[in-house]
Amino acid sequence: MFAKMIRDSVFIKSINNLDSSSRHKYFLLFIGQIALSLLDLFGLVCIGTLAALSVSGVQSELPGSRVSKVVEFLGLEGFNFQNKVAGLAILAMTALITRTLLSILITRKGMSFLSFLGARMARDLVARYSLQDRTGVLRFSEQEFLMASTRGIYALSVGILSSAIVIASDASLFIVLMSALFFVDKNLAIVSLLFFGGLGTILYFSLSRRSKSLGRQEIDLYASSSQKISEGIRGYRDILVRNAHDWQSQRFYSQRFELARVQANTIFTPLISKYALEISIVIGAVLFGAYQLILKDASAAIASLSVFLAAGIRIAPAVMRIQQSALQIKNSSGVAASALNLIEELSVIELNMKLDPSDETFEGRITLKEVDFTYPLSSEPAIKNATLTIQPGKKVGVVGVSGSGKSTLVDLVLGVLTPSQGTIEVSGKNPVQAIRYWPGAIGYVPQDVFILNATILENIVFGFENELSNNPEDQRNYVHGILDKLNLGNWINSLEIGLDTEIGENNVGLSGGQKQRIGIARALYTRPQILILDEFTSALDRETANEVVKLIEESSPQTTILMISHDPELMSNFDVVIQINSGSLKVVKRKL
Repeated sequence: MFAKMIRDSVFIKSINNLDSSSRHKYFLLFIGQIALSLLDLFGLVCIGTLAALSVSGVQSELPGSRVSKVVEFLGLEGFNFQNKVAGLAILAMTALITRTLLSILITRKGMSFLSFLGARMARDLVARYSLQDRTGVLRFSEQEFLMASTRGIYALSVGILSSAIVIASDASLFIVLMSALFFVDKNLAIVSLLFFGGLGTILYFSLSRRSKSLGRQEIDLYASSSQKISEGIRGYRDILVRNAHDWQSQRFYSQRFELARVQANTIFTPLISKYALEISIVIGAVLFGAYQLILKDASAAIASLSVFLAAGIRIAPAVMRIQQSALQIKNSSGVAASALNLIEELSVIELNMKLDPSDETFEGRITLKEVDFTYPLSSEPAIKNATLTIQPGKKVGVVGVSGSGKSTLVDLVLGVLTPSQGTIEVSGKNPVQAIRYWPGAIGYVPQDVFILNATILENIVFGFENELSNNPEDQRNYVHGILDKLNLGNWINSLEIGLDTEIGENNVGLSGGQKQRIGIARALYTRPQILILDEFTSALDRETANEVVKLIEESSPQTTILMISHDPELMSNFDVVIQINSGSLKVVKRKL
């Protein structure tokens, strides 16, 4: 049972999700931080020897055998008393300062490594998420994925993995220093172990439940307040029409106010242990000193108290860091677990899948054979026994009422959805393979064109790389040519910086027609041999819609076109028009 608990812990799961190279670097960080505790041991031995030597020197007595052995080991036996003291002080100072400087260096390198590791993990998570079909995407809410891919990954890489290194480093320091104290004075070691170990344990258990509860509340309130922002943006028109600004802002404020309270408590919680340790060390030193004076002579008591305080200077911060790091892991476990669950669930999706080189030429042929598709929460199929072949260069329209399955058909052809039964091929391969074999061969214009927070040029190129990517001037000329065909040339030329004009997701300054034409330009930029249009004229009036359809037909005479619309008049020149009704396809017009 204990072994299973270890395997199922968030820390072990985090380690298992690292690639071999990252895991190797992570363990090197572990070893490096642990090795630094040897410098603490050396510094403490020097300080203890210095204290004992000073007391014996003041009392004109010979140092003990252990002190003499340390002095001999350090090569100081031939020096006079003052030089021995100075040498021990310099060695102790050098060891402790070097340890601190090396710790700073390793910690900085480690934090950079873990931060970049988190960035790579987030990148891979987003990539795998986007490679799912739509039914997979719909399993997670927007806020769940946002939380997991941002705060969840941060909690995993910094809150869990980084804190574990701190615990290992300071735990090894604690063990080494306790071992040294046992060597010097067993009673002193036992007192220090009980005092510092007990104090750290009490603080951890008294604060861990509070920390875990605050972490869970922060996650829930963060997601809830983010959701309120999203609702305010999406529901802007309703809020404006109902004059509900105060209501909406108050909904958001109530969440943020509670989140602020939780965050304030979260920030303050680690400080409790800091103040408790400071007070406890003062009280402990006074009590320990008094106890030593009662049992021993003054010189022995002072020597023991000096070692206790010297050890406390290193042990107390180590105990505090161990306790705070343990609380950090506790606090981060909830949100990190959401990221880990998502990573594990999506790990079956292969990234950068290399396909064997193909000498095949892309053909704009689409074939559906007895395709059925049913959404997970539905008992009725959205597409029923669909069989269809669209030959290269043909123009095919699909009409139907809202909810008849038109967009589902498009998603199946694009590979966004996977058929429940039957097969779909684009140029002889399944849609996902076709897209990877021949990037840009399939163009797509949706009903609602997505606009990046970027320039007009970037919105049209949209990350697609071809021979124009390395020649910005030719690329701009080509884009201008597309926009001229779509009657956007005059508008672009009227803008002060033309294609470099920033536009955003809220499409400020864009009309519905301009937004839709930018989407069409984006699809045409790749010179597609198949163009799929999904209700793309919904934001256009009849005259403009007819004009745009005509422009597409003229711009792409050899391109296979599959157009979805509720308006059959837009398809007057198409080769085939298919009606879809409750998921069933029926040819209603065929061009002779």
